[in-house]
Amino acid sequence: MITVRRATVADTLVVYDLQCRLWPDDNSNEDGVAALLARDDFSVFLAERDGVALGLAEATLQHYVDGAPDGLSGFLQGIFVTGYDRRAGISKLLLVAVEDWLRACGVGYLGSDSDLDNSPGAAWHEATGFIEVGRTINYAKRL
Repeated sequence: MITVRRATVADTLVVYDLQCRLWPDDNSNEDGVAALLARDDFSVFLAERDGVALGLAEATLQHYVDGAPDGLSGFLQGIFVTGYDRRAGISKLLLVAVEDWLRACGVGYLGSDSDLDNSPGAAWHEATGFIEVGRTINYAKRL
C-alpha cells in the first residue's frame, strides 16, 4: 500500500536524495533542505511503500502566482516519482496531499510550471486539472 505524508526535518536525507534525482544540476545541500523543511510556508510530501520513498512533491505559499487572483496562493515547485513507480497514480496522490495542505492554509489556487520542451510535464499538468495561463522564455545576463 502506498502512503503519503508530510516530510519533516528528520527526512532531510531522503528528500535531498529525491531532489538530486529530480534536479541533478541543482546546487542545494542537506543543510539547505533541512532549512526548507523547517519553514511553515514550504511543504514536501513523500509517497512511500513499506517505508521506502517512491516520490515527492514540493509546494510553497506565495503572494503572487501567474493566473491566480491577488493574495496568497500555492505553487507546486516540483513533483517526482522514481522510474519504476511511474504511471501508477503516485503523482496524483502527491498532488492531492499538496492540495489538502493548501486548503488547510486557506489557499484556493495552485500554480505550477513546466519547461516549454517538457511535453510529458505539460500532459501531466493538463491531466490533473491545471490550465495553461501563459508561456515564457526566461533570460539572464552576467554583469
